[in-house]
Amino acid sequence: MLSGTQQSAHPYSAQQNLISARLLEASNLITLYSVLGGGWR
Repeated sequence: MLSGTQQSAHPYSAQQNLISARLLEASNLITLYSVLGGGWR
């Protein structure tokens, strides 16, 4: 965990982590959909 001083030194890190997590989640859902037989063709 980051201390309070480290968090204030990097105010955008939490937002960047959230964006990264959402992109990873979307990628995983697309992969899962494709594996289960879905597709756009």
